[in-house]
Amino acid sequence: MGRMHDALNKAAAEREQTRADSGAPAGASPVAAVNERAAWRVDERLIAFSAPHDPRCEEFRRLRTALQRMNPQPKVVVFAGINDSEQSALLVANMAATFAEGGAGSVLVLDGDLRAGRLDAMLAARRSPGFAEALGASFDRGAVQPSAVPGVDFLPAGDQNRVQGGSVRSAPTTALFAQAKAGWDLVLVAAPALNASADSEVLGACADGLVLVIEVGRDPRQKAEQAIERLTRSGVSVLGAVSVNSRA
Repeated sequence: MGRMHDALNKAAAEREQTRADSGAPAGASPVAAVNERAAWRVDERLIAFSAPHDPRCEEFRRLRTALQRMNPQPKVVVFAGINDSEQSALLVANMAATFAEGGAGSVLVLDGDLRAGRLDAMLAARRSPGFAEALGASFDRGAVQPSAVPGVDFLPAGDQNRVQGGSVRSAPTTALFAQAKAGWDLVLVAAPALNASADSEVLGACADGLVLVIEVGRDPRQKAEQAIERLTRSGVSVLGAVSVNSRA
């Protein structure tokens, strides 16, 4: 755990030093200077970054406002779908860009889907080392990457084989989240689908709360209600539910 803590501290310190060296204002990201090449490779569905004036981005801003108005405001928020993780991962990426756009401070995106992490491809970043290595207490300070989205840093899923039993465990996850909260103003976590892995429940219980992502036409109301009941029984604070249209 000591190496994990040192790595997060070094990553945060190096991020701020890069900003200072570049003359960027406090809270700005070094991405423009060090990761500009990746910007054109991000997923085209990350419209909060590529097309912030798109009317659909207003939904992201409404969700941002709702989360910011909560008392206390959650600093580590997990997003999880019911049957699929793609839409929840995409929502995390768009929400990260939306929070950064709104001056929410430093944002860390964490891909907690060890089996089917998608955010590295969406953000044009490397897959590992990352979250899996951190849970295995062999965290490298280079695991936290500046993403192509200004103001957003990224911890990828990493190599699942580096995790004991291949699943997320509560104690190291709680410790990692605490360290991330100390280094970033906001941490957004993409979890695996609820029906695919129990990891989403562990991640939700270790975080400040979870947003359930419901796919229109795929997740019936009854299934959503059952998912919320299941999460609550697992000790997860369900912050709310968001409907997304995967065909939009």
